[in-house]
Amino acid sequence: MDNGFKLLRAQLARMQRGRGKRYTTELKRQIAAAAMQMRQTGLGWHRIGKALGIPNETVRRFCGVSGGAGGGDFVPVMVAEEGAGAPVLVTPSGIRVEGLDLEQVARLLIRLGR
Repeated sequence: MDNGFKLLRAQLARMQRGRGKRYTTELKRQIAAAAMQMRQTGLGWHRIGKALGIPNETVRRFCGVSGGAGGGDFVPVMVAEEGAGAPVLVTPSGIRVEGLDLEQVARLLIRLGR
């Protein structure tokens, strides 16, 4: 763990816990940055929350990732040129869907948006 992570973890450990306790905007940004860096190494949300000492759903929310269906957040979508091969759908939470045609991918995206 780097120094920045240790300082963030120490700051979170000093915070008073409880329902309705607020995190500052800057602290939310720091948590999200650290969590996304940890996600890139392959860690799951539960392990990230445990490492930071806060609930994993709080971490997910600060990262803009919905835990349930229909989070309501817009995410960037890239559509490859036709003929570039079979489409592959990768969700922000890392779920990868292959083997669908473009229309099936579109229907799946609509269903996930509900």
